[in-house]
Amino acid sequence: MQAQTRIIRLSTWLYWATIPALVLLPLVAILAVANDGFSGETLAMDFPGIQIAEPLSKTQIAMVRMAGAIPFILMMLILDQLRCLLAAYREARIFVPETIRHLHRIGLGLLALAVSQIVVRTVQILILTWSNPAGERMLSIGFSDAELGFLFAGGFVTLIGWVMTEAARLSDENRAFV
Repeated sequence: MQAQTRIIRLSTWLYWATIPALVLLPLVAILAVANDGFSGETLAMDFPGIQIAEPLSKTQIAMVRMAGAIPFILMMLILDQLRCLLAAYREARIFVPETIRHLHRIGLGLLALAVSQIVVRTVQILILTWSNPAGERMLSIGFSDAELGFLFAGGFVTLIGWVMTEAARLSDENRAFV
């Protein structure tokens, strides 16, 4: 019973922490873009070491910012799935199909986030250097420890979801047998 109390207490605290994050993160992102987020100088600071031909067109800037929104949207979807999972845990609904589904979605979301960050950064650099003279355009593919962390975390959470699915199936099978 003590373990369940700890689960409920921590999940309640985390649940209430996700709500302001879901509200404030989009507001901060909107303010960042509204506050000179559509200038070539700001983009150049976001991509150090990339030679960008000046001036960038408004289309290029908009495309780079829209592409950059993809990982952010995925992160918000993952955070919402986490909020839903924590809401179930707050009510001591732990080994039920609903929580397992949320775990799967969080795991797959983390995997998608890792891949999207690699792909989006590559596309953004290609867009930014498209106006460069021939021979100075760049196609840069790379990943950092953050993407590696998301890949491992996503794989691990997905694995736990599969394990919980199997545990729930075995529990149902044992109940039916008795």
